Amino acid sequence: MQQHVQTINKQTTNVNKQLAAMRADLRAFQESQRQLVGVIDELRQENHQRAKEIEQLRSLVASLESRVAKSDGKWRTDMNRFKSTLAKDQQQAMTKLTSNLAQEIERNMAQIRKAQAAQRAAAAARGSSYGQYTVQAGDTLGAIAKAFRVSVKSLREANGLKSDIIRVGQTLKIPSP
Repeated sequence: MQQHVQTINKQTTNVNKQLAAMRADLRAFQESQRQLVGVIDELRQENHQRAKEIEQLRSLVASLESRVAKSDGKWRTDMNRFKSTLAKDQQQAMTKLTSNLAQEIERNMAQIRKAQAAQRAAAAARGSSYGQYTVQAGDTLGAIAKAFRVSVKSLREANGLKSDIIRVGQTLKIPSP
């Protein structure tokens, strides 16, 4: 029986050792669990903080998008206003340019008429019925005839021309009107 008691004591000792090891494992497990819960809590707090930051960023992005949309609309309005003003200014400049050009042409025509009258007077004083004109760049036979108030046909006949082709520097006889 003593052997049996020894066996039981050995078994009890083994069980106690196993129980102590299990308790140590349980304490280690509980400590690991507490650490995991702490880490999980930290992650939850960090996640909550990140969610707040994301929401703030979303709000800022929405605000910026709104500002960009307003700025874009204002920019478009300003550009349309600028284009309209530019078109008006261009039209005014073209009108002024056309008016100035017409005045300049009229002054030139007056000078040509005056020169023609002087040439006719000089020709009449010499007993000739012809004046002279030197062809300038851009002149046409029709324009010269109009300026001197003669027909294109009479200009051609006075100068022996078979067509309306003239060249710069050519001297034309101008018949009396």
